[in-house]
Formats: sequence, C-alpha cells, structure tokens
Amino acid sequence: MNILKNYLWLAAVLLSTASVLSSCKKSEDIGEEIIVSSDYIVVDANVNIGATSTIAVMEVRANCNWYITIDGGWQGLQLSTLQGTNNENVNIETPRNQTQDERSAVLTFKNEDGTINRAVTVRQAAGDIDVELAVDPVNISVIAQGEEKTAKVTCNTEWTVAVDANAPWCVADKQKGVETEVIKFTIQANQTPNERRAEVVIASGNRTGNKKEQIITIIQNAAPKPSPLVTSAVVNEANNKITVTASFQSMYDVTDYGYCYGTKPQPTADATVVGTNGGTSKDFTFTIDVEDGRVYYIRAYAVSIVGTGYSEDYIVTVPGDTPNSGDNTSPNL
Repeated sequence: MNILKNYLWLAAVLLSTASVLSSCKKSEDIGEEIIVSSDYIVVDANVNIGATSTIAVMEVRANCNWYITIDGGWQGLQLSTLQGTNNENVNIETPRNQTQDERSAVLTFKNEDGTINRAVTVRQAAGDIDVELAVDPVNISVIAQGEEKTAKVTCNTEWTVAVDANAPWCVADKQKGVETEVIKFTIQANQTPNERRAEVVIASGNRTGNKKEQIITIIQNAAPKPSPLVTSAVVNEANNKITVTASFQSMYDVTDYGYCYGTKPQPTADATVVGTNGGTSKDFTFTIDVEDGRVYYIRAYAVSIVGTGYSEDYIVTVPGDTPNSGDNTSPNL
C-alpha cells in the first residue's frame, strides 16, 4: 500500500513539473516567454453583507504569506487579521448599517514581494434607521415685545423643521439638521391684543416609513393696550368747569389720546381728542364744561396699534343747588 502511495505522489510531481516546463516555453504565437509564479492567492471578488448583518467570513486560499490593505471603509469595520499564511479564513465584523446609504471598502491581498494583488470589494447594504428623536424644550413662552428662543434637537439621523404656515411671525434659522443641533427662533413683536401660538414640527424618518415627530409649541403673550390714568380733577369756583390731569403708558406709539365723560359710569361716547403722535408715554391736561350739582364720570383714553385703552372712571361731584334726578327719591309723593 505504501509503495502505491509513493508511486502516485511521484507521478503527480512529474506531471506538475511537466506542466510548469510547458508553461515556461516561448509562445510561438506571440514570440515571448510566459512567466509562471510559484505564489498564488485566491479570494472572492466581492463580499456582500446585509444591512442588519454583523459578520461575514471570507475564505483565503494561498500557498504563501500574504497581507491585507484596506481602502475606504466605515466606522466599526474590523477584520480578524491583516496577514496570514497559506489557507485561512478572514472574519469581517461590522455594526448594523443604520444609514440609508450602501457603504463599501476595498481589501487588497498581496504576497510578500508585492507581485500579487487581489482586490476584494466588501459592500454592506443600505439600512433602515431606528429613528431616535428628542427635543428640549417642547413648550416655549415669549413676551409680547418679541425675543429669540432656542431648542435643542437630538437625533441619530437627519431631521426637518416645519413652522406653522399661519405663524409668519415665528422664524426658524434652519429648515433641516443632522443629529444634534440647536434651532434658533426669532419671534417678532406681537401687535395684537390676543395671545398667539405657533406649532413647529420636528420630523425624522427612514426609507420604509418609520417616522418620528416632536412638536414645539411657542406661545406669545398678548400685547397690552395703552394704559391711561386720570390723576386729578379740580372744579373751578363757578362750578362750571373741571380741569383734569391724566397720563398714559403704552408698549407701542400712541396715535391719538384724549378723554370722554358723562353722567353715567364708563362713558365712551363723544370722545374728545387732546393730541396725536403721543409716543409711548405722556402727561396731559384738559378742561371740561359741567353743570353744578351733578356727578360726572371722567375717563382718559389712548389709541395704539393694539387698540384703545381707557382709564378707570374718575368720579367728580360738582357742588351747587341745581337739582338733579337723584335729589328726590320719591317724586310722586
């Protein structure tokens, strides 16, 4: 039996030698010598890894020492070895692809003298991101005068910003972002007597429809109307005139200001203009004609872009003997 094995081994060697000698002769067709290397490295041309796969095995068949160089790649890509001898397996380890793009690297296998180069392209399929999205804060309060506010977006992929189309007074400094960024909101002054709000939608998603949203609610205070105030009222000796001192404060410029008065509470009719373009604050005086023996309710007013503001009633009783409807509580008796 051993004699037969030796015979078969000798026959294989003789056949291999004949093949090498035959391949090294000159080619009659091209007139040049064909060189046959004693080293060889055989690897697959491509390795494809699924988006959710984390390991792949590449078989190397060789009869020499070899080493690997890597061109490109992605974060987390690792090889079990960068060099070997003869036949060996190379394990490729990678995290899941949580990007929406295919990624690749080129591995080049070489022998020691660099005469052999075998390139292998390793590809990992595009993945579907498990979207993680958080926003802080989600509720923002803004004063009526307007101001700048910020919100921090934390995400593991790209995201978009959509401001309520009905709130042009709220302006974001960006329409999209990547991972963790800060959004700055510029809130214009509120020129209405009403509170107003805007909703800002922060959204992210992947290719298969896995979406997440966070809503930022921005509430801006109402702008106050002007605040007039009657500070004093003096009746003259003849009991036919009252001189009144008043003032106002306003967030916005007052376009006109004045007074109204009557014998009933909270008068608004027959308003009399004292001045225009009053700015945001002013002291002013005015004189009204009255009858003696009566009670008068006096109010100052001021108008701005927000609306008309009235003071509280300033009540003045004018001395005198002229009867009025309150003098006789039982007129029929």
